[in-house]
This record gives sequence, structure tokens and C-alpha cells, in this order.
Amino acid sequence: GSQDVTIEYTIRLEPVRLVTYLAVHEGDPIYDNENGTLLGTVTDVETTPYLKEITMADGSLVAAPDPENLTVLITGEGVGKSTADGLMLGGNRICSPGGTIKVASTRLDSTGIFVMSRVKE
Repeated sequence: GSQDVTIEYTIRLEPVRLVTYLAVHEGDPIYDNENGTLLGTVTDVETTPYLKEITMADGSLVAAPDPENLTVLITGEGVGKSTADGLMLGGNRICSPGGTIKVASTRLDSTGIFVMSRVKE
């Protein structure tokens, strides 16, 4: 079988309310909400403005920062396997960039998208 490897990954969550972002901390567990598997631990949390399309008076669409929500990037580290199909977290969750993931943490429950995943040497 394949060896266990440490996988570092980043998940983008949006839109996220400010109060939810403030509740996510380094060291929090990250779970796969679909099957309850522990995917790892939060190592970093970053935010960028969440851009929302707003219809102007003339009907044109512009993207403007939403004052109530943020885009949150959670970086985590977990144990998984490197397989022919890609990196698998917690044994059965492929974490290829662009893949969706329903994440749950101590105070978080949201659907995100894997932005990055790599084997940490």
C-alpha cells in the first residue's frame, strides 16, 4: 500500500460572515461534513473581500465588496495518501484543486473549494 504523507491544503470558503471568520482559529480541527472524517488541523486563516455582483441603476453589473461577508482561505494540514488518482485526505477525500468540500469545524459549517494541495516534505 501507499505510505501516509502529510498534506498541506488550502480551502476557499465564500461568502463567510465576519462572525464566522472570527470564530475560526489555528489549531481547530477540520472535518469532512459528509462523512465525519477528520481532515486535519487549521494552520492559517486569511481573508480577502468577498465581491458581490450589484446591479446598477442603468442595469450594468459591477462587483463590489460585500460589507457583511468575506472570502476566507483556510490552510490546513492533515494525514493522507498520495495515490494514482491524486492526493487523498483522511483516506478517502480527493483534495484536487477545484474540488468541492463540505467542511465542518468547531464553529464552522460551510462548503468550500480546494485551492491548493501538496505533499509537505
